[in-house]
Order: sequence, then structure tokens, then C-alpha cells
Amino acid sequence: MKRKRLIAIIAVLVVVTLAVTLTACTDGDAFRLADAGTGLSAYEIAVENGFAGTEQEWLDSLKGETVYTDSAYTLAVQYGYEGTEAEWLASLRGATGEKGETSVSGAVNKAILSVVSINAYFVKTVNTYDRYGRVIGSEDKTYGSAGSGVIIGGDKASGEAYIVTNYHLVYDVGSNSKISNEIYVYLYGMELAKYKIPATYIGGSMTYDLAVLKIDSDIYADSNAKPAVVGTSGDMTVGDAVLAIGNPEADGIAVTAGILSLESEYIQMTASDEMTQMTFRVMRIDAAINSGNSGGGLFNDSGELVGIVNAKIVSSDIEGMAYAIPVDLASAAVKNIMTNCDGVTNKQIKRHMMGITVGVTDSFTEVDGVTGKVTVKNVVSIVSVEAGSAAATAGIMAGDEVNYIRYNSKLYSINREYDITNLSLLFAEGDEIFVGITRGGVSLEVSLTLGGAITVK
Repeated sequence: MKRKRLIAIIAVLVVVTLAVTLTACTDGDAFRLADAGTGLSAYEIAVENGFAGTEQEWLDSLKGETVYTDSAYTLAVQYGYEGTEAEWLASLRGATGEKGETSVSGAVNKAILSVVSINAYFVKTVNTYDRYGRVIGSEDKTYGSAGSGVIIGGDKASGEAYIVTNYHLVYDVGSNSKISNEIYVYLYGMELAKYKIPATYIGGSMTYDLAVLKIDSDIYADSNAKPAVVGTSGDMTVGDAVLAIGNPEADGIAVTAGILSLESEYIQMTASDEMTQMTFRVMRIDAAINSGNSGGGLFNDSGELVGIVNAKIVSSDIEGMAYAIPVDLASAAVKNIMTNCDGVTNKQIKRHMMGITVGVTDSFTEVDGVTGKVTVKNVVSIVSVEAGSAAATAGIMAGDEVNYIRYNSKLYSINREYDITNLSLLFAEGDEIFVGITRGGVSLEVSLTLGGAITVK
């Protein structure tokens, strides 16, 4: 009989019944001199440029007949180099070394101080019943979940920090409060009980599986922890190196490496309420992801944050398929939460809709003539316009191709369907939006004013 394959896409968090003592565990690659753009060692570059011989023979060839005691920079100056030592070092990176990183270790050390471990605790009242179904007693049981988060802003000097994590880490449908009332953050390298920092839930969204926490502590102010450098997920292409940094199995912050397998796809998962089927836009990666990585950071080879890890596929015959929420989407959602939820009773995202439905009517690739990178581009068109909406009032019609949106004096090119979704999370009531469209081969720009917002659960 043919066995049916069971595939489950699961959120990657650890459920715990007791407080967990965390210990840090990282293992970075050893530093080596390398070309920042290619990742090749100096010997490998020499081979590519015609050297024939072993690495030891190449090293011996560098010595020559004279033993030098001067530094390489000093020798360069002696032989005609003009410039500072920093300029000389920068010149070694070559034309493709604009990111300035020379190793996986360099990227990890840039990123790891922004990643934190998170413990969230819940209380659930469990009743006992007699044989007639009547409640004869009750008991409050405490349990928790463990995962990760990334520092994304705040005032370090005062000890204030905002942390992004997954919504499913701080929400439990079976608990009395649903959102945890007891959340603790541990900074990297300080995973001891005496260093636990209480965190406040600012707001979040089950739809986007994102939540924002806030801490205010001298422990953070006096530490080496710092906000992540936020990159651009839209610049990532298939094959780019990625680093996943999180708290797997609640054993402390650890690092895994891989590549970006797919820059954008949609997956269906059961949401945090354990009932609703949600569609999430994610980046697919092959880096090892385990329970506890939920909410951790996905970083590029420059140590810049490009995603928030949130799920993996569990199957007996599938390996290396995990997912992260793109940082372009996460950043927009976080800004929305901080605008609409910080310091107020509302704890949910608010979206101001233009009143349009869009779809992809054409798709193609572009190849960068300098880097050779392949990028997917879409033609995004209006599928429908809601009657009475801001878009309808502005005269936008089904069939219009959307080229760009101009908002707050910035022009945003619309190259993928999701660009509009990301951008709409930044809108506010009364904002004037300018939309560049093509209709019947003619380019137009129309303006519309946004009305009230809808609440996104």
C-alpha cells in the first residue's frame, strides 16, 4: 500500500512547563583574508588569476629572498601607494567589496548582539467535574513558551529597547489572557536568571505573525547589546547567503547558515488561534531551523537583518525548507504597531486601504550587468476597485497597470504584487497618495486621500 506523505508547516517555538535557564552557545567560522565580494581566500584568487601550485607553495612564493619586518601597508607606501592605511585596506576589497565583510564570522559578530532569547508564560484555569458535569474544583496551571527576538530600536542610553518577535510566541489561545502577561528577555551572553528583563507587550498581529515588545532596563543600558542594522529583503536574490540566529530548543543563542532558496512565496498555516487558516508571504531558506528559532533574525552576509524566522516544514522526506517573514514587510508592520499601539489601549495593526485588489498580469527576469544577479519583476495591475473607496473616487479603474506610488515625497516602484501591501501598512488617515498607472498605453498619475482604518487581527 502506498504511504501518504504527511507534511506539516509548523511554527518554531518551544513549549515549556517550567522556567528555563539559558546558556549561550555560538560557533563562528575562523577569520581568513578573503575578497569581500566573492568570499574567496587570497590563495583562491591567485589560482583564478593563473597561479599553479599548492597553497604552501603560493605562501612560500610571497616571501621571496628578502625577509621583511615592515607591515604590508608600510611596504605598499614604500613602493608608491599614496593614501591612509584605511584607504589601502579598502582598496584590497576590489570593485565588488562594497559590503565590507570578509567572513561569515564578521557578519555573525555584527548581528548576534541584536538577538535575544524570550520566555513567555501563560496561566490556564483547569476545572474538575463530577459525573453530572458540574464543576467541583479548579486549578491554575502555569506553562510557557520559549523563542527569540530581535532588537530593532529604542534609546540605549536610557535602557529602552523595542523588540520584534513572532505573535505565536506571546499568544496562546488556551490561556486565560491569550496574550502573555509575563514575558522575559535575555540578552546574548547574559542568559542567567539574574539578568532576565521584564518585557511589555506593545501590540501585534496574528495575520502577520508579528509582535512588538518593549524593555526598559539598566541591564540593557549597561550591556553590549544593540539594535540590528536593518537591510532590505527586496534586494535579496536566490542563492544569497543567509544566517539564522535564534534560540533553538531554548538552549541559548546559536547560529546556522544557508542560502536563500526562494525570495518570495505564499504558504498556508494554521494561525495562533488554532482554527484560522492564514496565508503568509515568506522567504524560503535552507538554514537549519529548530523549535525556539521563532522570532529570531535572518541576516545577510553583511550582518543586516533581512527577515524574521517563523516556520519550517516537518516531514519524513523533506529537509531544509524553513521560512522567514521578509524584513520589508516586518519593518512596515512594526512601524504600524508602534504608531497605533504604543502607549494606548489598542493592541492591533490598523490599515488604511486604498480600496483596490491587484494581481500579476506579467512576470519576467532582469539580469544585473555588473553583478550578474537575476531578479524577478512583475507587472502589477488593478483587478477590481471597491465602490465608494478612495481609489474609486480618484478614478482608478480595473485593468490599470500600477507603476509606482509616491508617498511622503518618496517614490516607491511597484515591481512585485506585495510592494503595495508593504507600503499600505505605513499609511495614515488623511494621507494623500499619488499612484502612477498605465492605461491603454498612456502613463498617468492620480491622487487619492485615505479615509478611516480597518483593524487587522
